[in-house]
Amino acid sequence: MRYPLQSPDTITLGLQTLVCLDIAAVTAYDAAIDALEHPELARTLTGFRDDHRAHIAALTRHLNDMEARAPTHSGGLAFRTRGNVLFSASFGDNAILTAMLVNEFDTNMAYGLAGGYPGWPAAIRETIDRGADDESRHRRWIQARLTQAWVPAFRVLGA
Repeated sequence: MRYPLQSPDTITLGLQTLVCLDIAAVTAYDAAIDALEHPELARTLTGFRDDHRAHIAALTRHLNDMEARAPTHSGGLAFRTRGNVLFSASFGDNAILTAMLVNEFDTNMAYGLAGGYPGWPAAIRETIDRGADDESRHRRWIQARLTQAWVPAFRVLGA
């Protein structure tokens, strides 16, 4: 049975949406890396940013193979993702990581939704699954880092 929304246009739009989100993520990671005080955090986030760049390259290849146009900007999404980081930067590294966690929730949700679409060709499915795994890893690392940072503060407060 053919999935009702399975069409080249649906596949193209799905890939273009993921590219836009990944471009916005790269923009946010650039801002976060520049603003972080601790170099070890910047090194880890540089790796995450590079994952997003790899997603963009892989998704763009699929779009090119389909003779579809790949986005070259985020369509305004970067204004919010980067803005979250820039606003948080004056409050320190944990605030920056919190802003990045919010951004990662968006990409995790998008890749999760994309992963639920049954109409992807096998090669695209593999790219989306790999992207979803990366996004999950980014989110888990940021959450763990923030948990480590906040647990001592709760102990001091007697919580």
